[in-house]
Amino acid sequence: RGRHIGRSHRAMVMTSSKQAANIEEFLWNIHTALVSAAGPVQLDGLREQYFKHHGHKCYIERFLVVGEGGLAATLKRIPHVVTVFIENGVTYVKAAQAADIDRNQLVEEDKRYRREIAKKNAAKAAQMGTSKAKAAAPPAGAEAAPTDGQAKRPAEEAAGNAEKKARNDAEVETLARMLIQGVVRVLQNRAKAGKGALPMNDLETEFKELWKVPFNVKQANETDTVAFLRKWPSKVEVIQQGETTLVQLAPAKNL
Repeated sequence: RGRHIGRSHRAMVMTSSKQAANIEEFLWNIHTALVSAAGPVQLDGLREQYFKHHGHKCYIERFLVVGEGGLAATLKRIPHVVTVFIENGVTYVKAAQAADIDRNQLVEEDKRYRREIAKKNAAKAAQMGTSKAKAAAPPAGAEAAPTDGQAKRPAEEAAGNAEKKARNDAEVETLARMLIQGVVRVLQNRAKAGKGALPMNDLETEFKELWKVPFNVKQANETDTVAFLRKWPSKVEVIQQGETTLVQLAPAKNL
């Protein structure tokens, strides 16, 4: 008892720090807020702990996509910064890194983690491509008959394929939603900075600057960026100015 920090914890003295301007600064603020606590923090009390330590509100949605899985699912996507665990039915969070690391060390760890994820995603994509190629090119002139142990009844095969398709469709939809929400965040940041619509040619650059990952519509089973964006009229609007194609936030009435 007493080692977990909830909403009512008052032990920490609030320090003052500036609002994070980018994802690296925000991750550092999360880390320092967690290591400043006397122990693991209840998930529901994370924002309060952040405020107590930094003296300003925790606007996590500015830097990380918070989807249907809520804050816990979002934090699980940065396991190199935050450890999420459940104890006695209560969800807690704590710093994943040592308390004595400095900001540069955390930035390097974040880069290492992102490189690792990118490598895994590339390997997975390559494997999927190889599997599809093999399936599309059976040995010429022969139709291999499965052995008794390999044979699959048509109904079982159809059911398996349907289940796999449903699972893949759900994953693609989730990736698409995360991708468009990432674009929305880019546009919101531009709006706060007093900038106008974003030229399509600059979208990939600004997306990567904010999220530190490439903007890749192929993850959402799309091949054309403009076509992908136009599927989300409640989120963004694609406009034309002369020969330049731009994207901006959807009008307020559509949000």
